[in-house]
Formats: sequence, structure tokens, C-alpha cells
Amino acid sequence: MIKIKSIGGNEGGISLHGFLQEDLEKMEGCILGGHCWMRVVNGKPEFIKSYHPLPDPITDEHMFPFWRQSTEDEEKHPQNYELFNHESFGDYESPSISIRYLCGFSYSREKYKEVAERLESFGFQCMRSKRGDGGHYWEIWFLIGLFMAKGELEEFVSRGANHKEKLKEALEFLRADRGISFGTLDVSVQRLALSNPD
Repeated sequence: MIKIKSIGGNEGGISLHGFLQEDLEKMEGCILGGHCWMRVVNGKPEFIKSYHPLPDPITDEHMFPFWRQSTEDEEKHPQNYELFNHESFGDYESPSISIRYLCGFSYSREKYKEVAERLESFGFQCMRSKRGDGGHYWEIWFLIGLFMAKGELEEFVSRGANHKEKLKEALEFLRADRGISFGTLDVSVQRLALSNPD
């Protein structure tokens, strides 16, 4: 059973008892970010989200089609996945770059805006998760492939003769650019892909 006790004094306050740990996280989201409303029904907390949820990628019709429609000939062959060489990537592959924790330990609203705008000018897109019960979310800055590089980054990438050299140029540029700070940078190379029956 939930109990709420008023605390007197000049500043005032309340103490809350009987909440589960998962309820406390949701309450944090209520108080700090206004992400949901709370009420108590029959002695138990009930939370209602204050924002409309993001469309579910499975049911959001604007997301379709995830793959192109297969032809009649392709329908006759089973779809399978192809494992690519782990030692190198071919001419048809372009590694993607993911950046997380913008500004690292030097976060400020102004600094974040500056770094975000700089990454956008390089061709990166911001991808965010749904908000959790506590109102927190994950954010990743994503460049789907070096062929999508823009601006100054594109100039550096174009110096490389092949994908490995282009990646080396891109990483050196992002590492040395004093206008960008981040917590982690990951490089991804295609390992599995839907193969063409031909």
C-alpha cells in the first residue's frame, strides 16, 4: 500500500513509501521530464505517458516495404544469407560509422548544438530510441556509408583510393577535428546480407 507523508519546514516536501523500484524510475520521469502522469488507484500507482508514442516500426505502414517485392523467379528459390569475408571488405562495401555520447565530458547546450550541426554537415543523421520509463533515451549519430559523406568529410574521404583508405582518412579527420567531441565511435562492415538467387 502506498503512503504519502507531508514534511513540514520552510521549503516543504513529501516522503513516499511502498513504491517498487520500477515505479520509482517512472516517477523520476514524471518529476524531472514530465514524461508521464501518475495517479494512485486502489493503493497502487498507475502511470500514463504524457507524450504520444513513436510509431512501432512493425506496424507503421510508412516504413514498408523493408525489402523490394521479390519477383516470381525469386519466389521459386529459397532466400538465404551470405557470410562475407571477415578479413577484408570488397569494392561494393562501404563501412558505416556510428558516434555516441556527443560532447563526451564537455557537454553544454551550446556545445551539443555546435557538434550536432557539424556532424549533420558531414552527412550524419541522428537516430534516437524511444524514451524509457525514466524519460531517458539513447542517441546515435549514424553515417550509413562513406559514400554519404558531405562537406569537409567528403573531401577527406575522396583522398582514399579504396574503401580501406577512405575509412582511414575519415577516421583521422573525425579524430583530429577539434570541433567534434564524442564518447565512442564505431565502424561497422557488412557481414550478413540477403543474397540474390542469380
